[in-house]
Amino acid sequence: MNSIADIFHHPKFERIDMRGRVKNLKNVYRIPSNIARCAFEILQNDSTINTYYKNSFYLDKSFLEDIECVLQDGSVNIKAMDDFAQLRGILESLPVNETSVVLSNSKKSVEAIKEYALPKDKNIDVLTMQSIKGLEAQNVVIHNFLPFLQTTLKNDRKLFYRKIYVLLTRSKENLYVSIPEKLDENLPDEIKA
Repeated sequence: MNSIADIFHHPKFERIDMRGRVKNLKNVYRIPSNIARCAFEILQNDSTINTYYKNSFYLDKSFLEDIECVLQDGSVNIKAMDDFAQLRGILESLPVNETSVVLSNSKKSVEAIKEYALPKDKNIDVLTMQSIKGLEAQNVVIHNFLPFLQTTLKNDRKLFYRKIYVLLTRSKENLYVSIPEKLDENLPDEIKA
């Protein structure tokens, strides 16, 4: 084997020309536009990603202006629902025939939600925020978002914005994010923004 191109060729098949231009797709097909724009605005704060895209000549204008969202709509709902009664109200309003997931910041919270807030007549998964990568649901409820932000900023600052992006983009239709009505004035700027 002389080159990497030989990997893609087999004697029984016609030789494939590996030369040509690489085309980067700028269309977002999986995430509804409102959710995608929200996630991309947060991701835009990640200086490492911005530097990468500027240096790769991938973008013509800016990260947000060059990305096209194909799926329209999608809703982002910011609510105070750290209380289990508030959370239960949201969960009861979710359609029975759609996939729904509640995400929380710890295994202990997951167990408490299953016991105290989960309606018995609904098929809703409850998972930790760390276990969601790669999964999707029509409805995603992010419970205890502020403690997740604080822990991630403290322990994994380099991946802070990317982890938020992953959480937000798990929803295919409706995203519910739990944020307290009153935020502590001493919170870091990354969280207040």
